[in-house]
Amino acid sequence: SFRHNLGLGVGDTITLEAPAGTVSLPIAAVMQDFDSPRGVVLMARDLYRRHWYDDAITRVYALVDAGADADAVRAEITRRLGATYGLRVGTAADLRDYFANQVRQAFFAVDLLAGGVLFVVLVGIADTLAAGVLDRVRLFGAMRAIGARSTHVHRLVIAESLMLGGLGLALAMTSGFALGALWVRSTFTHLLGWVLDLYLPLRQVGALCLVTIAVCVLAALLPARRAARIEVGEALRYE
Repeated sequence: SFRHNLGLGVGDTITLEAPAGTVSLPIAAVMQDFDSPRGVVLMARDLYRRHWYDDAITRVYALVDAGADADAVRAEITRRLGATYGLRVGTAADLRDYFANQVRQAFFAVDLLAGGVLFVVLVGIADTLAAGVLDRVRLFGAMRAIGARSTHVHRLVIAESLMLGGLGLALAMTSGFALGALWVRSTFTHLLGWVLDLYLPLRQVGALCLVTIAVCVLAALLPARRAARIEVGEALRYE
């Protein structure tokens, strides 16, 4: 975020205003950090104290040794220093889960919208297939007359529903991935400042595909049953 918003990188110099005067510092490294959407400047505490006259500490990161129990370390820090300094001690996973939960709450309405879309898909495909069955009564009758069984007609309507669902999924995933990439790479960064990595949730995509297929099959059940029960003689006389 710092590099994107300020246009500075490794080897450049950043100039900051401090109570002691203007401070120019070389940029030694750039890392990913989400503490601020504009970017975060990390420096030695002695350097900060010397130029900003500030001894206060608001956040401390503790690096736990490999193999150590992070929960045990947290409990010990809380026991020794928590009550004295009013500390709130948490792990990096706690912080990540907090922000993830905030995002889930913000986008909770999207799940409701997805449910509404699936209901519309259910009604739309069922209506389309029902109309298609009525328009092809003579065709189904002719198929039955030349030897097709009712199960064949039933499967044909189900296959048609799955084909419609497959085309819809292909269009939805193509447009959805393009819009998601645009949102993550450009819109989100310009609106809020944070630079995010593009992530494709394969598990959720797979689950959505299965649910969509199930909805398509459910929508085709009644039209398929109607098509399979068409009488040959009645169908051939149908106008």
